[in-house]
Amino acid sequence: MRWLEKIACLIWLGVGGFFSVGSVKYGVGSLSEPGPGFFPLFAGLMLSTAAIGHLAQLILKPSISTSGGALWAEARWGRGVAVVAGLILYAFTLNFLGYLIATFLLMLVFFSLYDWKRWKVALIGSLAVISVTYIVFSVWLKVQFPAGLLRGLGV
Repeated sequence: MRWLEKIACLIWLGVGGFFSVGSVKYGVGSLSEPGPGFFPLFAGLMLSTAAIGHLAQLILKPSISTSGGALWAEARWGRGVAVVAGLILYAFTLNFLGYLIATFLLMLVFFSLYDWKRWKVALIGSLAVISVTYIVFSVWLKVQFPAGLLRGLGV
């Protein structure tokens, strides 16, 4: 199974290289004035570095004998599926419900996934997230969020 990981590292190395080389076409710019290719170059280099690091680790460490099923035996699929489903539902309901309601519900679900018995923490955490993000982005940076159901209240 280690050879599959090595192949995956080589694929990610290729993807990182593709982004790095392709970004130069768009102009990288400088640190003080980044061009449109700056972020793709940085992302490609980071991806390539991670792939090389993991590949080196696979080559230098002795092989660990595990069966293919043991790698995923302890995975908690329920939380992962709930997070993906929550994000998809969030994307579809954001305009209708509005930023404050949709984000509050999403954060409530996410906090509840961590520890569903502590609903007060989930409630306070969700309120804190929407309060801080609303103040930073809407009040200070003047970013307009979807008002949704709260449109009539001037939010």
